[in-house]
Amino acid sequence: MWQPAPNASALPTQPITGLAPALQNASYKVQSGVAAIEFALTIILVLMIFFGIIAFGTLFWVQQKVSDLAAEGARYALVQSSTMASGNAAAEAGCTHVKDLASQDAILKALIGGAVDAGFCTGSEQACPGGANSCAQIAISTPVVVNSWPLLNAVQGIASLFDNGSALFPSSLSSTATIQILSES
Repeated sequence: MWQPAPNASALPTQPITGLAPALQNASYKVQSGVAAIEFALTIILVLMIFFGIIAFGTLFWVQQKVSDLAAEGARYALVQSSTMASGNAAAEAGCTHVKDLASQDAILKALIGGAVDAGFCTGSEQACPGGANSCAQIAISTPVVVNSWPLLNAVQGIASLFDNGSALFPSSLSSTATIQILSES
C-alpha cells in the first residue's frame, strides 16, 4: 500500500555513518577522476561545435565577399559603359577591377589558394530580358581551398571520422551580377 512521505522534520539530520571508514575512502577514490573525464568529454564536444560555427561563419563571410565583388564589378561596368564602345568592353573592365580588388584582399587570397587567376572573373555583354538595352554580366567563381585554413581543415578532419568530410564544405563559391547598360540614344 502507498503511504505518504514522512514529515521532513522526522528525517534524521545527521549523515549516515554506518559504513566502515575503509569503504568510505574507497568510494571516494573511485569517484576522484570522474569529474575530470566528464569535463574532458564535454569540452571536446563544446569546442567542436564552437569551431564548426566559426568555420561555417567564415565560409558565409567569404561567400558574401564574393557576391559583393560581383556587384562592385557590375557597378564599375555601368560607370565605364559611358566611355567604352561596347558593353562587352565595359564588362571586361568590370572584371579587371574585380581582380584588382580581390588581389589586394589577403583573406580572400588565402581561401582561394593564392593568386587571382584568369578564370576568377568573366565579364560578358548579354541581351536584357524585355528590353532593347544590353546588360553586362559579371560572374565570379573560385575554388575553396580548405587546407589553407587550419580551422576549416580541422573541422573537415573531424567530420571525416563520421562521414565523407569533403562533402561538408563546398568545392567552389560563385556569384553573378547583371546590370542594365543604358543606350545613348
